[in-house]
Amino acid sequence: MAVVKVDNYSDVVDAAQAGHLIVWTGEEKINEVLNRAAEEARRQGLSPNVLTNVKICKEVRFKKKAVLKTKDRQTYIVEKLSEILEKKEKLTSQDMVIIKSNDLSEVLETVQQFINLGMFPDVFSEDEIVKRKIVENFFRIKGELRKGISEIQEVLEDKKKEIESSEDLSESAKEDLLSSIQNFQGITERIEEKLKETDDTTIKVAVFATKKSGKSMVVNALLGEEYAPTSVELATPNIVAYEPHEGEDIRLVYEGKEKTFKEAEEVKKFIYKEFNKVNVEGKALPKMVIKYPKKAGLNFKIYDTPGPDLFKSEHAEPLDEIIEDTDVAIFVVDYGKYAQTTEMELFEKVKKAFEKKYPYIDVRRESSGSVRAVRKVTDLHKPCDVVAVADYTLIPKMMFPKYADHVKLFAKNELVLCFTEKSKYANEINSNNWFEILARPGVKFGFSNPNEDPCGYRSVLSIGLASLYYKNPLILKNLLGKNTNLKWKKKENGIIFYVPKDLKFNTEKLAIRPKSVELLGLLETGAIDYAFEYKSVALQHNLLFIKLPEKFNLSTVKYRNFYRMCKIKLANGKIIPGKPIVYGITVLKNAPHPEEAKLWENFVTSK
Repeated sequence: MAVVKVDNYSDVVDAAQAGHLIVWTGEEKINEVLNRAAEEARRQGLSPNVLTNVKICKEVRFKKKAVLKTKDRQTYIVEKLSEILEKKEKLTSQDMVIIKSNDLSEVLETVQQFINLGMFPDVFSEDEIVKRKIVENFFRIKGELRKGISEIQEVLEDKKKEIESSEDLSESAKEDLLSSIQNFQGITERIEEKLKETDDTTIKVAVFATKKSGKSMVVNALLGEEYAPTSVELATPNIVAYEPHEGEDIRLVYEGKEKTFKEAEEVKKFIYKEFNKVNVEGKALPKMVIKYPKKAGLNFKIYDTPGPDLFKSEHAEPLDEIIEDTDVAIFVVDYGKYAQTTEMELFEKVKKAFEKKYPYIDVRRESSGSVRAVRKVTDLHKPCDVVAVADYTLIPKMMFPKYADHVKLFAKNELVLCFTEKSKYANEINSNNWFEILARPGVKFGFSNPNEDPCGYRSVLSIGLASLYYKNPLILKNLLGKNTNLKWKKKENGIIFYVPKDLKFNTEKLAIRPKSVELLGLLETGAIDYAFEYKSVALQHNLLFIKLPEKFNLSTVKYRNFYRMCKIKLANGKIIPGKPIVYGITVLKNAPHPEEAKLWENFVTSK
């Protein structure tokens, strides 16, 4: 397998067909490269399946070079990741790469690119190698040190007895010698205490997330027992600290009092009762400290924090202290939602605090438009456990029976028209004149690409349904006909839209982006005045919005027959009728972690 360096999508397709190992030298991220390469394959009349088994990574240029040490004891000095692959095309855990710059971001980027290739060599900074050797040497001599200390203590004890029973030494001499021995014994005892401290390790962990992200499940997994109520039951409204102690019982310090429990389940019930006061009384809870029985070996001191959506001012100062005190921060993100503003603000706070000390971020999700998310599995064959989409029908239509065999419904939504206080005619627009406002000169609006995002084709369908509802064909002409190359035909039973592969639009009047959330930045900066979005997105980002009439906002099964009067044919040939917005989720048939994926699916769909 040859190593090929490329910087254009056509070469990616060619190299993939030839079975080469590909190093991308451009600036784009690998997922963007694969998406564009799939489009290039289609343009050439090829199936995107040519990329099914592609081995591709992004080039890494080392700041101070790197060292490759192979399992057969060969050593190479390299300047780029591609040079490592040229020396050895398949690396395993028995191979080692040492980054000489000691830049953690460079280490993590190198690890990520090896993961993209399905390779798992050990990757360390030069400092880490030195520290590992120190630790290894310490544990190697620790037993010998203990044995030596024990022998010294025996000798000192024998000498002590010998001095005490001596008839040749004066009392003054005995006192001086015994004092010296006592000092030596004190030193050996302190060494023993320090050695004992290394037998038991406590790692300090802080866990952050928004509600219903599974944070408390992570906490319980680390503790090994069910202490924390999960967000299926109640979200965490305060800071809860879990720390090991020497006793056999469980102690809870709360509101200046200490309670004792025998079982974790008892603690969980008490916490649940207190958490429920947030819902019933709107009460802000003080910090809780739960002391659990210490285990031999590894223990965790855990800070379970309130999500930013339940975060209150009284938590701010202790949160800063927590960030400074912890060794590791875990940020749990619901991959099924785009990151909320509150999530990102808290995430940045945690990241900055750990940037110089212990930066650790574990986000296991990849957001995109729903159609693209499905295609990442069906066309690009990316490893994945769970797919969640904003249109549940995409799963049976595009993934049955090869990739999935079920779909679960877990949320509903509706289309709204978002705007800001600075939007043109913001004080005039309403649910009955919105289409007139959008058509006015100087007003610019946006929606996402129908070929890539359900919110996009739903926006087109909603506009079509509005024209039927108001019996006003000018709505279509003014909003779509004059500003896009979309085509449509009016039939007896409604309208069918045709979306071309090369969707074009009038940039002076309309903005179209791959994902609807990408319009938010344009809206906030004033580049556009209005944007078609889901209501959930509008609420999530605290946007002003017009609630459209139920007859065309796709919100209710009551009007499902009317919704079906408009259909849309995408560039891939799929014909999608208007229907109520219902979200779907599925565990893939070839999920790498099927048991965990099923637990997550059940968690998301639980009430």
